[in-house]
Amino acid sequence: MTQRTWFITGTSRGFGREWATAALDRGDRVVGTARDTSANDDLVVEYPKTFWGPAVRAAVAAVQAGVPAGDPTASAAAVLRIVDAENPPLRSLLGTVPLHVVEADYASRLDTWRTWQSVAELAPG
Repeated sequence: MTQRTWFITGTSRGFGREWATAALDRGDRVVGTARDTSANDDLVVEYPKTFWGPAVRAAVAAVQAGVPAGDPTASAAAVLRIVDAENPPLRSLLGTVPLHVVEADYASRLDTWRTWQSVAELAPG
């Protein structure tokens, strides 16, 4: 069975908690969020390698350390400009930090695709 990664909001209770538990029980990974993150402490203990709520929060906090918070007015203006565009992008990054992170990730992906290109060509379509 293929292990999947789920992004689930509201993992502290209700449907979010049920979905998270079901996914974790079948061996999938869950990135879970909750307003009260302490409500997920039991999931962290029971599924230390597959429940990533607090770990993701800590990683984001580490990346944001020293990065000033964005200006909501400027963000709103940027989003409205995208929405009003004749051909808006499918995805967009706001702020100055994300682009270099995405460029590095895509460089890594391109290397992987190049490595496996000969295998991909075995299945022309």
